[in-house]
Amino acid sequence: IMADYPEKAAKNRFKGGIKISKGQAQQQPTETDTTGYIFSNKNRSRLMQVEETRFTYNVLEPYESWEIHFAEFWKYWELYKEKFQPNNIISIATKFTNRIKLPFPSGDLDEYFTCMPPVPKTLPQVLQTFFMQIQVPIQASEKNVAITQTIEPIKDNVLPFILDITVQESFDIGKDFDYIKSDFEEMRGIKNKVFEDCITEKTRQLFK
Repeated sequence: IMADYPEKAAKNRFKGGIKISKGQAQQQPTETDTTGYIFSNKNRSRLMQVEETRFTYNVLEPYESWEIHFAEFWKYWELYKEKFQPNNIISIATKFTNRIKLPFPSGDLDEYFTCMPPVPKTLPQVLQTFFMQIQVPIQASEKNVAITQTIEPIKDNVLPFILDITVQESFDIGKDFDYIKSDFEEMRGIKNKVFEDCITEKTRQLFK
């Protein structure tokens, strides 16, 4: 691991409290507990978060293909599995955060996205800030899709629009860990369909 991910940082959990006795409040000493480690490559574009009960692989720019990133994830998941020998998997998830750069002024955001929140007609039809999240269960496959939308401050005549799509599944599959390979592929397919349903042709033109 250290050859490809030479940077290492501890993940710490802090505990503290206040004790009240006879009407007097006393702050209790803060305890620090290391829950795991974060390994990163030299330019911090690839991160692995390793804990005893959790394994997370994060990909930042520059991006390559899903196949390349998933192969890397699976390689180190196998090492994690060998090291910690988990008895079960209770949840897996994929999270795709899209930062879409819109020209500013961009006009009506409904021209770019299909599920924008409505603004009461008595107010100017302009959004200064907004945050919206919806969660939808897919009952047939026991998966859950969370769609989060927000905007970042305008800079250099660009309005960054954040479209985050998380697909998660909770289950009990015992030690049949190879099953999750096909499940991740299914989750990726769900994400792709949701993404296409969230954007318009005008947004697609921005990617060309």
